[in-house]
Amino acid sequence: VALGRISLKVGDRLLLCSDGLTNVVDDATINAIARPPGGIAKAVAALVALTKEAGAPDNVTVILAEVA
Repeated sequence: VALGRISLKVGDRLLLCSDGLTNVVDDATINAIARPPGGIAKAVAALVALTKEAGAPDNVTVILAEVA
């Protein structure tokens, strides 16, 4: 478990995910999909689909939240 504090502002996003995603999709690709404004549900669906397309041997969990 890692604990820490960060300052967030409106529009910032937090990604919580299992290693099912990070073991098969690189950080730059995850960032490119999760970062653009709008479409959080679309971004989550794209990350899950990309994980499955990459042949992930494990399950995947993706939670993306935006500060309002």
